[in-house]
Amino acid sequence: MIPIEYLDLYCSEIAPEYPLPILYEDNHLLFALKPAGLLSQADHTGKPDILTLLKAYLVEKYHKPGNAWLGLVQRLDQPVAGVMVFAKTSKAASRLSEQIRNRSLKKIYASVCHSQPEASFGVWQDKLSREKRNGRYYLDNKDGLPARLKYELIAYDPEYDLSLLRLYLESGRSHQIRIQAASRKLALVGDRRYGMDTDLDRKVPSPCLFAQTLGLIHPVKKSYLEVSAPLPETFPWQLF
Repeated sequence: MIPIEYLDLYCSEIAPEYPLPILYEDNHLLFALKPAGLLSQADHTGKPDILTLLKAYLVEKYHKPGNAWLGLVQRLDQPVAGVMVFAKTSKAASRLSEQIRNRSLKKIYASVCHSQPEASFGVWQDKLSREKRNGRYYLDNKDGLPARLKYELIAYDPEYDLSLLRLYLESGRSHQIRIQAASRKLALVGDRRYGMDTDLDRKVPSPCLFAQTLGLIHPVKKSYLEVSAPLPETFPWQLF
């Protein structure tokens, strides 16, 4: 794990409202912390995205003429914050993509959800729909894609009836964690799409889901590399 004290905060003139902590960087890889609300890559909306901001960072830091090349090998949903890895070379991109296809990346998330799971740890295994219905994916035990994760209860706040969960993702379906949690009456706080519409939810701007740890085999050095970030300090994370 890369010690958090070595963070290098990058603030771009392109979108200063989205400062990007650079968590780890070498000649082949770049790990950064994506803020909630920031796109993973550009789309038709023209809103800021982390890929464009990091390319600007590389141009600025290394005084590159023209544009910098950076490979997007994984994504996080726009409302979700957390650790992302990018490839600085085509070789690294190819080898990281292979790890993703083989599901060998270690992905650990944290979430704050309503209520409390029946057990302190366990496995969630479902089948999720291939397509959206009314803008949402859903459980489809007949024709859906397998979705599996392990969870661990880290802490419980009885005053707000909220739980802090650590989630070990074993598959990477769209909106997987949000759907699986909500289907077990453990909806993520602030989740406008799959969650609850309580006063507490309306105080939180985005789902309380955080991609905290990402582990992989370095594409060139072949050693294991794990990068983590601290939990957000905002409500309701600060309760824990």
